[in-house]
Amino acid sequence: VQGVAETSACLRLFRRLPDMSRKQQRMPVLSALPSAYFVNGDTGLKQTTEQAWDNKYLTAEEIACIVPIPEAVLADADYDIWSEVRPRIVEAFGIVIDAAILFGTNKPASWPNSIYDAASAAGHLVALGTGTDIYDDILGENGVISLIEADGFRVTGHIAAATMKAKLRVLRDANGQPIFVRSMGEATRYELDGEPMEFPANGAFDASKALMISGDFSQAVYAMRQEITYKV
Repeated sequence: VQGVAETSACLRLFRRLPDMSRKQQRMPVLSALPSAYFVNGDTGLKQTTEQAWDNKYLTAEEIACIVPIPEAVLADADYDIWSEVRPRIVEAFGIVIDAAILFGTNKPASWPNSIYDAASAAGHLVALGTGTDIYDDILGENGVISLIEADGFRVTGHIAAATMKAKLRVLRDANGQPIFVRSMGEATRYELDGEPMEFPANGAFDASKALMISGDFSQAVYAMRQEITYKV
């Protein structure tokens, strides 16, 4: 399972909870926070408040695949085929998880809406070219990050398509110097407002729907039901 978390951009940014002991697990979350009040003088009364919890549920869904290998190929192989197959299976698990979480691709019915669909329903999509440039679309007063901050959250990361790199590399400051490219001889560290950017190399990010997804990923949690098992 640790290998799946390393290949999945979402699981790298999300917060992992303890492993689940059954298929569905209740997770109480705060739905109302306590309020404090000033006491009016020596004879003022202290007021009561409340703190409430609502129930959210984690539902475990199984991921599986079958990899047929002809016996003739297996008999003629002079290297360990299983050592080649196993990591590819782990990568495939990471792809299907990211695609389901980000864009709802083949998402189990028991899972909540994808991040893209939820953001679209909330009106939290910013079309490219809405501001004066892509910098304004992301970091401006009406940019993507401002929508998250207006809801009372702090952006902790970004997941973007690989094509987003080219759009960021061409950004220049007032003197014509690249904003992201510090040196032509070293790898570019992509960060926005000090928070890291993930560029999934597994092909799970659908660039036809969005170029980048930003959010407070500490609010997103996941848990595992059991370890990966193999049968040969």
